[in-house]
Amino acid sequence: MAPKAATRKRSVATSSTSTGNVEDTLARLREFSQIYGGKPCQSSELGKAVHLAMSRVDDTRLSTQFAELWNDAPAMQKGTVATADKFLRAVRGGRDVSKFAAWAARTRCRLELMDSELSRALALQNSGAGLPAAKRLKRQANRGTGSSAHPAVNTDGSVATVVLNTVAGPIPMTPAVVVNWLYQCLVDVLSKLQHVLGQSGSFGASGEMLPHATCLGEVVLWWGTHLGCIRDQGLIAWDYDVDLAVFLRDGVSFDGIWASARKPLLALGYNLTTISKSKFRVSPKDPLTWAPFQELYHEVQEAAVGTGADRGHLNKQASALFAQGRRARKPHGKNCLDIDVYTVKPGKQIRIMGSKPFSLDTATLFPTAKGVLGPLRLPIPRTSAVLTAEYGADCIKKRRVKVMSAKGSVKEWKDVPDGARRIAWPYERLSRAGDLYT
Repeated sequence: MAPKAATRKRSVATSSTSTGNVEDTLARLREFSQIYGGKPCQSSELGKAVHLAMSRVDDTRLSTQFAELWNDAPAMQKGTVATADKFLRAVRGGRDVSKFAAWAARTRCRLELMDSELSRALALQNSGAGLPAAKRLKRQANRGTGSSAHPAVNTDGSVATVVLNTVAGPIPMTPAVVVNWLYQCLVDVLSKLQHVLGQSGSFGASGEMLPHATCLGEVVLWWGTHLGCIRDQGLIAWDYDVDLAVFLRDGVSFDGIWASARKPLLALGYNLTTISKSKFRVSPKDPLTWAPFQELYHEVQEAAVGTGADRGHLNKQASALFAQGRRARKPHGKNCLDIDVYTVKPGKQIRIMGSKPFSLDTATLFPTAKGVLGPLRLPIPRTSAVLTAEYGADCIKKRRVKVMSAKGSVKEWKDVPDGARRIAWPYERLSRAGDLYT
């Protein structure tokens, strides 16, 4: 009996050691992924250890965790990891990284890095040099819409944008670094505008400012940002911009308000553009990603300032040019915050400038409510009337995305397949958010 007991004891000890080794390997793989945004190549010491651990693991929970970190991650060759280590040491130490510029550009273009220390450090090296290489643009324009085992990548060498090829067509998912910028920009612009407008009053259902105080107006989430807020409580995962609407008391000019908000926003490093008398844009000085159609649309929009062209007309014009092979001459900042300005006249409807203009009663917008967008609690219109008028009565229940048609001639609304990521949160705590945090 003693020999059998001893054998059984040794067997249990071996199993325990094996499980410990597997969990240690999993921890090392997780750390590798968090630093580099990929997986080690199979010939590396860690790669061999992972394959050995995956062949031995019989715990479903551990097996699933290995699969999540391994299956869709890009493989990092030994030379790439070695250079990445030198690059990250320079970044952490605040040293000059100009000698890594060529390597950084190649790495951003070649690898589909997941969110990691390396991907964020590479994103900060964007020079905003302008139009991508002609060969790359041609490759993007000719990309098909068929299914693929791996996501496609649409990039200008700054931030890789993963494009999910689905039955509905290719859906570009907004990169984490862009999501973070959009949330931060939203916090900064909203708080600056609220400070200038004043928060001592609000519009009532009839359009009167209540109480009769010094408040000049209100600012709310608008368009797709409003939709993401009330439908999913977060930024829509494929949204590349955020929208605000400013509602002013009758007789108040936005010129002075914008002039007061400009200085602090410029000091924070934002680029400010006046699109028209009622539309303004806040964007990064160096555009974060390159998306050919959206960039061309913005170029067409800027050329049409003062013509009175609505969104539908601009979209058709940009689609026609895109189908002819036209591309934007420079980045125009598709990752941005747009501000629409409206005047509220008591007792009268407000004409909303959507893809096709429509009018709404003030009672559908005021008094404003509070909504949750990711970690933030922000002002929104009283009802979803503006969304149903613009996107359709079922927009709250169904998720749709605009994708290019097979011929690349127009953008069409397509249903988002089940299982696709729906919302995006910032990956780090936002600055200057104050009481906007929930």
